[in-house]
Amino acid sequence: AKNVVIGNGSKMLIYAILSSFKHANVFLVTPCWVSYEPQADLAKLNTVRIETTYEEGWRLTPERLRESLVQNSSEHTPSICIFNFPGNPDGLSYTDEEVKQLAAVFREFNVLVISDEIYGLLDHKGGHVSMARYYPEGTIVTSGLSKWCGAGGWRVGVALFPSSLES
Repeated sequence: AKNVVIGNGSKMLIYAILSSFKHANVFLVTPCWVSYEPQADLAKLNTVRIETTYEEGWRLTPERLRESLVQNSSEHTPSICIFNFPGNPDGLSYTDEEVKQLAAVFREFNVLVISDEIYGLLDHKGGHVSMARYYPEGTIVTSGLSKWCGAGGWRVGVALFPSSLES
C-alpha cells in the first residue's frame, strides 16, 4: 500500500511524476498519446521522440531503443521513457518476449519507465504482460478506471511505484 498513489486520473499522475524532476530526457515512443509531450514541456523537460515505422508494426524494438539512448542519454541527466501499451492511438501491444527484451535495454541504461497500462485490462485473452514483470526496479505502472471499466469521466488514476524508489 505504501507504494501506491491514487490521484485524479493517470495522466495527472504521469505529469506529477515528470514534475518531480528538475531535468531529464523524456523518451516518447511515437506515435503516442497526445498529452505526453505537452506534459514533459510543462515540466520543462527535454523530449526525445523515438520514431517507429509501419513496417515494424509501430513497435519499439530493442535496437531502436538502444540507438536512441546511446545518442540522447547522459550519466548526468536522468532518462525517463513513457511506454504506453496497449497503445493509444494504435492499439498495439507487445509479446512477453518483446517486453523482456525491451526491459533488458531499459535496465542497461538505467531508464525510469513510466508504463502507462491504462488499456492493459482490456486484453480480453489475458495476454497483457506488464513491463514491471521484467523490470520491476525501474518501472512505475500507471492505470485508472476510465478505460477498463468503462467509467469515462471518473478521474481516478493509480501509480504503482517500485520499492527501489522508496526514499
